[in-house]
Amino acid sequence: MAVKNNLNKNFTTSHAGLAIYSRLWNKFNLPHIFDSLVPKHSGANYSKIAQNLFSRNLIDANSMSALSDVDKQEYFLRKNASLNRTTYGRNLKRLNNKSRKKILTKFNNNFISHREINNDSILIYDTSPIKAEGENYENTKWVWDACEEKMIRGYALNKLLLSTKNKLAVIDFELQNKDKDKIIEMFKRGRRLYGINKIVFDAGPDLKGMDFYKKLDEEDFLFYTKAVSNWYFNYGKDYTVEGLKEIIKSRLKREGIVSLEVWKDDMLLRLIFVLNDARVYLTNDLEIPAGKVIQYYNRRWDIELSFREEKQNLGLNTLPCWNEEGIKTHILLVLLAFVLSQLIINKVGIVKGIKLIKRRIVNIYAKVKELFNRVYLIFNKSYKLWWVFSVEFG
Repeated sequence: MAVKNNLNKNFTTSHAGLAIYSRLWNKFNLPHIFDSLVPKHSGANYSKIAQNLFSRNLIDANSMSALSDVDKQEYFLRKNASLNRTTYGRNLKRLNNKSRKKILTKFNNNFISHREINNDSILIYDTSPIKAEGENYENTKWVWDACEEKMIRGYALNKLLLSTKNKLAVIDFELQNKDKDKIIEMFKRGRRLYGINKIVFDAGPDLKGMDFYKKLDEEDFLFYTKAVSNWYFNYGKDYTVEGLKEIIKSRLKREGIVSLEVWKDDMLLRLIFVLNDARVYLTNDLEIPAGKVIQYYNRRWDIELSFREEKQNLGLNTLPCWNEEGIKTHILLVLLAFVLSQLIINKVGIVKGIKLIKRRIVNIYAKVKELFNRVYLIFNKSYKLWWVFSVEFG
């Protein structure tokens, strides 16, 4: 059946896109989760304020100036939350670290079922900088920006994702955390909640070091990362990574992939070499096939993608307040937006990411109407999005 084009000038195109997120916000019980942790003391319920701030990130990641008056009236609290930095900061900082962790846990309980977790589910960890220049921002530090290849003033966002076959979920996040013991505690949290002991991470400056790898091994974690190029490994005698490459050169050319068990500082490890791949993979998992190690490591792209999308399209770089607690809550809302966006992307099979959702889905002709407390949208058929309100997200 053809889907009819509709244009109702009483509704902006932004409303159509936000209605999708609003349905998901309610489906995963976020209003109750927020209100249970921050009881109403005056004005609107905190869940309404949080959803308004969440919508602010989706509508325009760079500036509030793009909002029409209708958008402001419809999606923001005219009396209880004016559109200024002071109000944002005051409301965002009402959550603390404990509350934010509870929100993530409760949301994930609704978002991911244990039947979706299997032997290929893994935890992925990485760090990305957030620029915050100026004296007004609390507790900023000099952090390394790999893209710009220089130190910048701001925050280091440490993030732990759970990756299943069809979903990405945020397990935990921290700011300015370089303590390796605390990072391992994040990993333990993921294992405690989901029973997963497989960790993928890049061999960045904060995570390389045999002391860190040994602690992971002692805690019964299996890790998958890159080998540090200037390290020595014992394979009968000590060799650099390049030295080992030279030894196995003919075998690698013949077989395409070579796995070696090596020793370093009394710890047995595996190095995996792949023909025409400059990376050398390092793991303490001695059992699984070498190709599986590479597959696990390549899923790091999920977390790289999340950082890129959050910065470019979801407002991660646009900090709406000065105080650190408020910034952390802002980050929480950005992370929730990314997770819900991935759900939409996977459902419809979009391959171009969140930018398509923001720039094209919200710019289609749409008619919104209320009927028996359900919201229906009729979309331009070229986008084939009528399913959004007729099928269940899971």
